[in-house]
Amino acid sequence: MFWAGMTPRLVVMDPELMKEILSNKLGHFGKPPLNPLILILSKGLACQEGEGWARHRRIINPAFHLEKLLMIPAFSISCSKMIEQWKKMVNHQESCEVDVWPELQKLTLDIISRAAFGSNYEEGKRLFELQKELILFGFGSYADLVHSRFQICSDKKESKKEIEQRDHIKLKESLSYVPILFFKMHVLKKPSRRSAS
Repeated sequence: MFWAGMTPRLVVMDPELMKEILSNKLGHFGKPPLNPLILILSKGLACQEGEGWARHRRIINPAFHLEKLLMIPAFSISCSKMIEQWKKMVNHQESCEVDVWPELQKLTLDIISRAAFGSNYEEGKRLFELQKELILFGFGSYADLVHSRFQICSDKKESKKEIEQRDHIKLKESLSYVPILFFKMHVLKKPSRRSAS
C-alpha cells in the first residue's frame, strides 16, 4: 500500500488475487479518478466508463478472438529476437544508441511474415529482393518492348518519308518530260505540209 497525495493506493501483484478482484460481481471495482488533463487529451478505452467503455470494448473485441490470440507466439518470437539483437549491440559497447524506427519497421515486417506466411522476415527478405528484381526486370523488358515498337514506328515513318521523297522526285522527273511529250504530240498531230500539197 502507498499514498498518492491524500489517497491510499493498494498494489496487487498476485495474478489470482487480481483475477478475483476484477471478476467479483458482488463489489463494484471502479477505476481510480484520472487526471483531468488525461481526460481532455485521451478518449481511449482506459479513460472510458459505462456506455462509452462498452462501445469502445465492442469495437476492439475482434482483436481478442482466439484466432488473433494464436498469433501471440509469432509476436513473442519476433520481439525476443529483436531484444536479443539489441542486447548483443550493448554487450559490444558500454552504451549504444539505436535508431528504433528501422528496427520497428523490421519487427513489423517480421511479425507479419510469421503470422501471415509462417516464415520470418530474414528468410522472406531474399524472396522480396528477388521479386523486386523480377518486377524491375519486367518493367525493363516492357520499356525495351515499347521502345522497340516506337523504333519500328519511327523506322516505318522514315521509310514512308523516304518513299514519298522518291515518289516526289519521280513525279518531278516525269513532269519535266511533259513539255517534251506535249511538243512531240503536237508535232505528230500537225498535218505535214508536204502531204497536203
